[in-house]
Amino acid sequence: MENLKQHEVIYKEASIKDWDNLAKFRSRYSFEDFNKAKNTFEIDFLNSENNKNKLFIASHQDKLIGYGRVGLHTHSDSNEIYGQTSEVPEGYYTKGLLIDEAFRGKGIGRTLTILRENWVKDFDNKIYCILSLKNNNSVQMHLKLGFKEIKKNLCYPSDKPNEMSGCLYIKEIAN
Repeated sequence: MENLKQHEVIYKEASIKDWDNLAKFRSRYSFEDFNKAKNTFEIDFLNSENNKNKLFIASHQDKLIGYGRVGLHTHSDSNEIYGQTSEVPEGYYTKGLLIDEAFRGKGIGRTLTILRENWVKDFDNKIYCILSLKNNNSVQMHLKLGFKEIKKNLCYPSDKPNEMSGCLYIKEIAN
């Protein structure tokens, strides 16, 4: 995919008909089984009706090649952000960005992140993310998009016990 052009990638909001493909895609790149992955997306869709979550997907030649999730975190609900509850501010968070390995480094993650930011603009003037400092590509992309580090030493899902590789970032966005 060296010669992939951005206009060859189709971006859209995910719909119910995308659940199975999303769950298969996620289970390929994580340790989650298909049913747990599908449940994650079902919850996102249920919460999208009240503007708590949104999911954007990228496809190339009718094949899912990536997705980006965004969701509202409040201290009053059980919607934890990577096991964090009151340690992180309430607000909208990018909650997952996954790109097919063959399509990484082509601007797809950047575009999906901008789509998530644009959606949040209707509800808030800032967006947060928690990134693993081990994922330098994602950290660098977010920094280039204007995210600023505000807190280190948070637990990240892939961390081993007592390892705190997560870092909290914020970006101010204009409405």
